[in-house]
Amino acid sequence: MLPEIEQFIEDYAEELVTGNAAYFVGAGISVDSSLPDWEGLIKPFTDKIGIEDLRGKDMPLMAQYVINEETGNRGPFINAISRKLRKSFSSNAYHEAIAKTNVKTIWTTNYDNLLEKVFGNITIDVKFTDESISRDVPDNQVEIIKMHGCIYNSHRNDIVVTQSDYEDFFLNRPAISQRLRLDLLQKSFLFLGYGYGDSNIKNIIIEARRLSGNNTRQHYLITKNKKDDPEVKLW
Repeated sequence: MLPEIEQFIEDYAEELVTGNAAYFVGAGISVDSSLPDWEGLIKPFTDKIGIEDLRGKDMPLMAQYVINEETGNRGPFINAISRKLRKSFSSNAYHEAIAKTNVKTIWTTNYDNLLEKVFGNITIDVKFTDESISRDVPDNQVEIIKMHGCIYNSHRNDIVVTQSDYEDFFLNRPAISQRLRLDLLQKSFLFLGYGYGDSNIKNIIIEARRLSGNNTRQHYLITKNKKDDPEVKLW
């Protein structure tokens, strides 16, 4: 094992033991549960508007195009996503590994409920609205913050999916945004299931940079090994 990986394991294990760790879970964690990926969700709609090749495309921007073509009507698109994600899926080994650790706070941009399901008899508090974010969580509970909404419980207008939703997130969700800023300052985040170019990562890294003058904690990203990609090093 590489020395830097050993050091990461040691450092982050200490953060978990002391209760100063948080996970930030992305769609890559649910892939092994056979959930459809972004391209699978959006392609039937982009085909209709003449965008057939989605390789390398910005998915929130593609979703924006789709909804713009519907004159702003989000209903058909969100309903289609909901039908695909509401099918019976099982948590996978990644979810199970997350549930076995001493983590008390999990942030996620995923709409599915696989994280909730994997904790079994452990009491969890799931939050997906500004109104719920200030709710106290007992020390023995696990808090799951679904910052982009929940496909089972959120109103379709509260699902963060388009480019404008991303751009306006910190304005439209002030309580969740403030909590995220606080956690970035007080907890060490481990990002799981994201690529380095993911729009979600971009927004969070920008926010962390804004807070850097206040000495944020060390944050980490585990992603696929792309050591031969020069853009990864530049990033």
